[in-house]
Amino acid sequence: MNHIWRSKLLVDADVRRWLIRSVGENAIHIIQEFGTPMSDEQIAQKTGVRASDVRVVLNRLHSHGLAVYMRNRDKNSGWYSYVWRLTDEHIASLVEQIKAGEGEKAVVVEESGDGEFYQCGACGVGKRFGFEQASNLQFKCDQCGQDLSFIEPLKKN
Repeated sequence: MNHIWRSKLLVDADVRRWLIRSVGENAIHIIQEFGTPMSDEQIAQKTGVRASDVRVVLNRLHSHGLAVYMRNRDKNSGWYSYVWRLTDEHIASLVEQIKAGEGEKAVVVEESGDGEFYQCGACGVGKRFGFEQASNLQFKCDQCGQDLSFIEPLKKN
């Protein structure tokens, strides 16, 4: 994964929240697994996320100017395949826009640092993980192995 992605996007809680809201709950996990250009099927295998969900995230990243693809056509089947890579051309302006928008939203931050939490749907609401812990677990529950889901922060009135 590109250094600028790690230093600009994934370290900032506001940006991570924006990624989850705007790109999808699998966005961070998929971004973390990018190292070199890969097909959506390769990303799905590497992350354990369904290929259709990977495509949704990639297309949303593309719509925000954060991912680009190369399209190849198989001569035998006629099917197109796509090789994706992350791009950093629009990161600085995107971070500025997110920070400006996030400044207007008051979010109650809970005691676990940045206030970003995940839960396991199978184990119940009581089982919560902070971002760092969830990331270390690759967004999988440490008890049952199910995917962790982002918990929307509470808004002040």
